Amino acid sequence: MNLPPIPGTGGCGVASPVRINGVKLSSGAKLKLTPDAVLNCDMAAEVADFLDGEVARIEASGAGKIVEVQNAGSYECRGTNRVVGAKLSEHALGNAIDLRAFKFADGHSITIGADRTPTWVGVKGAACARFKTVLGPGSDVEHKDHLHLDMRMRKSTTICQWVLD
Repeated sequence: MNLPPIPGTGGCGVASPVRINGVKLSSGAKLKLTPDAVLNCDMAAEVADFLDGEVARIEASGAGKIVEVQNAGSYECRGTNRVVGAKLSEHALGNAIDLRAFKFADGHSITIGADRTPTWVGVKGAACARFKTVLGPGSDVEHKDHLHLDMRMRKSTTICQWVLD
């Protein structure tokens, strides 16, 4: 759903925000995103494409049907890692999302940072190929229990920091 522009102070804000509560997958199924995420339009499209591809890949592996992805954070006017006075976080521009878990139709979930599963190896590869910044467990203490994805434009590199045991 399109939202009115979000004005912000100190550089925060989103000119063309959207609220997403799910993704219509290529299979025709609807994947819930809970809670809803507020993102800029371009980031919302990247997240939808990423989730569509990853859900299809995971389901094709025989892991089960994924019905929900748990969102741990989207738009929020704040500094990086919630440090007051720090450079603005990509969350402050609607250009980042934090994912916490995938929930399956049979009721079980796999949670980033808590569950050691081969599923995360594929998710990491796809995330690092698509997004400019990927931070997960092992990158720093702030990302120990979720996966941060953003599209921050960088001069020459991307950041892919997620330690899988």
